[in-house]
Amino acid sequence: MKMQRLILNKKILAISLCLFSVLVSADDIGNIVEHTGNSGIIRDGSKEVIRGSVDEDIFFKDSIETVQGRMKIEFVDDTKLSLTEHTEIIIDEYYFDTDPSKSKMTMRFVSGTARFTTGKLGLVPKENIIIQTPTATIGVRGTDFTTSVDELGRSLVILLPDAECNYGGSCIPSGEITVTNDGGTVTLSEAFQATMVSSISTPPVQPVRLDNIMNLNTIDNMFIVSPPEKIVDAQAEESSGSSSSDSGILDFNDLDIDYLKEDWDDEEENLELIAINLESLQSSPVADLYESQLKERELEIKVQKNALLPDLSLEYFQGTNEGLDEQLIGYQFGLRIPLFFGSQQAKIKSSQLQMQSIEAEAKNYDFQLQAKYKSLMNQMKKHKAAIDYYQTQGQKLSSEIRKAATQSFKGGNIDYLELIMSLDNAIQIELEYLENVNKYNQAVIQINNLTL
Repeated sequence: MKMQRLILNKKILAISLCLFSVLVSADDIGNIVEHTGNSGIIRDGSKEVIRGSVDEDIFFKDSIETVQGRMKIEFVDDTKLSLTEHTEIIIDEYYFDTDPSKSKMTMRFVSGTARFTTGKLGLVPKENIIIQTPTATIGVRGTDFTTSVDELGRSLVILLPDAECNYGGSCIPSGEITVTNDGGTVTLSEAFQATMVSSISTPPVQPVRLDNIMNLNTIDNMFIVSPPEKIVDAQAEESSGSSSSDSGILDFNDLDIDYLKEDWDDEEENLELIAINLESLQSSPVADLYESQLKERELEIKVQKNALLPDLSLEYFQGTNEGLDEQLIGYQFGLRIPLFFGSQQAKIKSSQLQMQSIEAEAKNYDFQLQAKYKSLMNQMKKHKAAIDYYQTQGQKLSSEIRKAATQSFKGGNIDYLELIMSLDNAIQIELEYLENVNKYNQAVIQINNLTL
């Protein structure tokens, strides 16, 4: 009897689990946990339009449009989906089972920007979670990532790190993503790796790191739905002191939050440029060597030419003669006249040829040195012009691009993809400046130590 009851209880439990799975797939699959601004839920095609609000249930087949609002949805498996303004998603399929291999989620990103953080679905096989964009299919395995789709359908996918990265820990990726279309497949496996897909037939670009222009705090600020506590407290105090009963924290305007807390007003300090050493330009070790060799040959030729001249000699002598018993004092003159000139002439000719060879080498070296000097001076002037442009215009332009991009993003005028592209343009201006400073200084160093 006990065995029969046990079997019956197991059957009831199994039936309950099945019913739970069926209910999850057929009924509500989650609800809205945070919400600001205007948004809507299109249910049963266009038959029912529901204004988004906190605690509103979400069903599979729902189409969610944030318009001027923001929203965070939490599914029954604790998976979270954060949506910024002007974002549209369609939940095509959702099935959660206690057996991860049986769970499944299929979702379409039509436009906008969203952050996807897996809950228990993180244990589901990658092929069971499919995120589709107009240009690619995203396979997800236990991860945290953002996706942006612009009005042309281009998709930007960024893999985010584990949350510990936000508190000074190592930025370990929270999972792995594959991005696939007709053109090919790429895999994101490192924190802040990103790829972009331009069309359904164009291969996704090879993964690039974006941690030089963003961090996890920036990402988090971009997806803030509820206002910070200090703003809520301030609004609550204002509401309590107001005569109007209609005011409250729900009157909060999310555009007042600085989602990208970056200060672009601080202009970076210009880098120091190396000065030209004028004294070093006055001489060259190699040129000095050539000059020394020429002087040596000139002296050698003079000596050899003097050997062709008569040699006069004068000697003074003093002595005694025993026979005469007296001292003798006298002078002796001598004249040496060379009779054979051939050998000496050959030596002179050889030295002259050597001198001509040294002169030719010195002139050739000087020509090459002058050519190199002119080339380095032209390079230096070119890079100096680029540096001057950055300091007078480029630096201000980069700052304005950053400011305009962040303000436009906060105002909902551009999406996440356009923001990243704008910031990348600003960074490229700064990188070009740094490259020109480096090349300018390298040219000056070569000029100050000019040799071939």
